[in-house]
Amino acid sequence: MQPATDTAARERLRAEGTPTRRALQASETRARLIESASRLFAARGYAATSVAAIGEEAGMSRGLVNFHFQTKEKLLHAVIEQLVSELEQRMFPADAVVERPFDALIVLIDAHRTFVAERPQRARLLFRLQAEELDPGLGLDAFARLHERWLERTRPWWDAALAAGEIDAALDHNAVATVAIGALRGVALEALLAPDAVDVDAAYAQVRLMLERSLLV
Repeated sequence: MQPATDTAARERLRAEGTPTRRALQASETRARLIESASRLFAARGYAATSVAAIGEEAGMSRGLVNFHFQTKEKLLHAVIEQLVSELEQRMFPADAVVERPFDALIVLIDAHRTFVAERPQRARLLFRLQAEELDPGLGLDAFARLHERWLERTRPWWDAALAAGEIDAALDHNAVATVAIGALRGVALEALLAPDAVDVDAAYAQVRLMLERSLLV
């Protein structure tokens, strides 16, 4: 029989939110499945990768994949969320110190450049999944949601820059943000497609210069 004090200690730890062994195992299993799906999506694409193949890659059953993610699309969203989290931690750092609102955009541009330069395979996976979302038959919307989130996250910078008289009030935030995002993705894609022909640092510096000249008053 377990001592009452041991039982009470376990209940207290559980109440305080300490992860149980089962919760830790579930977290590790999800992480393995996400990593396995990432490898297969990168090698084969989303549409050509089956749930059974993901389970086999992870050394698990198809049923376990379904238990943790319900559908392959939800697993895809988890893969994208992990990839984007790696990028966003650099693009939107909580501890960034900027002297003017526009400097936050400079941080974002440099973070995007660093991610593409240091994690080309992860960047390549993002582009492959973005391309598959263009297929209406798949019914995917992960990157549409991501675009909306980036619009929301850049809006405070925009409002602060407007209040400071730093940018032209006639410009539209959503349109400018869309152009900026498109420019960054364009440079990254060209760098991945033709690495020997693209000067990545110069291209990103040019994006920064164009935005500065078109936005700042």
